[in-house]
Amino acid sequence: MKRVLYIFLLASALTALFSSCGKDDFGIPDDPTPRTRPEERSDENIGRDALILYSAGFNNLASSLDQDIQELASGYVPTDSFYEDGIFIISRSSQKKGYSVSVPTYIIRMYTDMDGKVQLDTLHALPDAIAASSLTMNTALNYIKDNFGADRYGMIFSSHASGWLPPGYFTSSTFIDLGSGPRMAPMAASQAGQYSWPVFPGPLTKSIGQDEVKYPTTLPKPFEMPLEQFTEAIPMHMDYIIFDACLMGGVEVAYSLKDKVDLIAFSPAEILSTGFDYTKLGERVFKGDSPDIKGACQDYFDYYKDKSGDEGSATVSIAISSHMQELADVCKKLIEAHASDLEHVDPFKVQRYYRHNSHWFFDLEDYFLKAGISSSEADVLHNALSKAVITSYETTWHTDSFMPTYGGFRINHYSGLSTFIPMGEAKYTNAYRDTKWNKAVGLVK
Repeated sequence: MKRVLYIFLLASALTALFSSCGKDDFGIPDDPTPRTRPEERSDENIGRDALILYSAGFNNLASSLDQDIQELASGYVPTDSFYEDGIFIISRSSQKKGYSVSVPTYIIRMYTDMDGKVQLDTLHALPDAIAASSLTMNTALNYIKDNFGADRYGMIFSSHASGWLPPGYFTSSTFIDLGSGPRMAPMAASQAGQYSWPVFPGPLTKSIGQDEVKYPTTLPKPFEMPLEQFTEAIPMHMDYIIFDACLMGGVEVAYSLKDKVDLIAFSPAEILSTGFDYTKLGERVFKGDSPDIKGACQDYFDYYKDKSGDEGSATVSIAISSHMQELADVCKKLIEAHASDLEHVDPFKVQRYYRHNSHWFFDLEDYFLKAGISSSEADVLHNALSKAVITSYETTWHTDSFMPTYGGFRINHYSGLSTFIPMGEAKYTNAYRDTKWNKAVGLVK
């Protein structure tokens, strides 16, 4: 079961992660010999599922992400057969070596052997490969697709993330949310840039991908994937993606992925470092006639719903891609009809999903409602959202607030999808203009 969440300040978290379990504890050698698959292989792949855990943990989440692998191994794991379901792990971890030494990204197969023991078999290593890179992700996913074909593919992506924001934008705001009175004020010059990830104290959260690149390199640090590159890096159609990562539950993310993935499970707010319930994930994916993603999200919600304070903070939604275009068409008409009204909405009266200075994530439906759309227009929007978001949970109906002691917020309106609201910051509006969602709906001209 999930371990208890401890409230770390960032400095203590970075110290603690080096003393906990790492990849060596899972039997992953530093110089693995790639395993070759049998020359003869059945063509009968009926009903075969491949679950891929993409664990980009070369950052301060390393111990939490490695704990997820342990929890996954404690649940249902398919047997060692190339003709059956498979669990594959793509992992890069900073454990035991810190950030000053480059380590490979490993492609690992998890299976139950003939003695009933769970094994982790290193199939391939990508030396010096940054996990939070679209090239690495594409290479690793292609390796699995080419060598272990399946009828259905699904992925759980676990790391830091920041929705539609381009790399580096999450930590570069010059404003901080004061939470009352004048809602925004300039951040003191002495504060700017002094924080590592995350930019504010509180529980460790999973906030696409992050590698803390500090060994000799010409690459920026930290290294992250842009949303569009993440989307293009997926080489096969996927039945589902579960984002065990912060702030990915945006309409921009769902629309970008609509042609690559059937179901997308994600959170419009942050995700605590304990994340999803991996102990039940194998059973949810492999035991039924098809992967039970609703059940996996229910397990996640159930873990947090009865907890109090910061530990009781969770939101999760499931978007169905086949209805995202209909939602875009509805939103485009509303934007065209209410351009001036939307421009004059006070964003701080709209339901937010962020803490402190990360003011780019607001509730999609509430944004239009605050713009004063008519009741008939609201019904059309709600109907489109009801088709596009088939499941949504949030815990603050049961607790006081989302992360109440760390600049949190209460959720009074929850449509299941967040959106960006332009605030006149040219850097962000210029970047947003090029998103697939914005090109479809025309929010930022």
